[in-house]
Amino acid sequence: MIYSFIRNRIAKTKLFWKYRHIIQPNVWKSYINDSNNIRRNFYSDFMKANKLTSIFEYGCGSAPNFLAVKAKLDLFYYYGYDISKEAINIAHKNYGNNIFHFTANDKLKLMESYLKQNNLNKFDLTIFDRVLYMISENDLNNLLNKYSYILSYIIIDDFYSETPQWDKEKYIYSKNYVKIFSNYGFELIDIKNSQIHSSTAQKFAKIFVLKKIIK
Repeated sequence: MIYSFIRNRIAKTKLFWKYRHIIQPNVWKSYINDSNNIRRNFYSDFMKANKLTSIFEYGCGSAPNFLAVKAKLDLFYYYGYDISKEAINIAHKNYGNNIFHFTANDKLKLMESYLKQNNLNKFDLTIFDRVLYMISENDLNNLLNKYSYILSYIIIDDFYSETPQWDKEKYIYSKNYVKIFSNYGFELIDIKNSQIHSSTAQKFAKIFVLKKIIK
């Protein structure tokens, strides 16, 4: 248990995700291969149902969710950020163009410039796919303080528990997503179970759907 704790604490550091490809050379290729995972269809289905056309994804990796959406939608705008330059280089080389943008730079000015260049006011949908459980609540608040005004709908597919939990693969951090996002004007409109190839972690896999409420 001590080994698992140390391993999973390391796996939640920025340095691990920034240089993960050094330890696991094929990791970003495996993410691409997972683009046909059925759980990823939720994003394109939600966009179709709500007539959304633009995406911002925080923690896009080598773009498996982008590929999943692209397989279902003919036209959309996509701005993907990831801390790993290796993952971004793969995504940019394979899919990047004027409307499909991938970057390892999280500066707000770059996002604003992208929106302006494509005649967009905000991103219709923001995706946090299994990334928020690995960052601190303080970092999440800093992120929302910076970006929230250009976000509309948000989908969080992540692991959630009211109290920290162990399983053999993951240490589940407790965050009250609904409360945190409500501080930035977002309201929960749906919550449902997600999917994962782990029987012990399955009960923690959740999808939160939130919407920016204009008052």
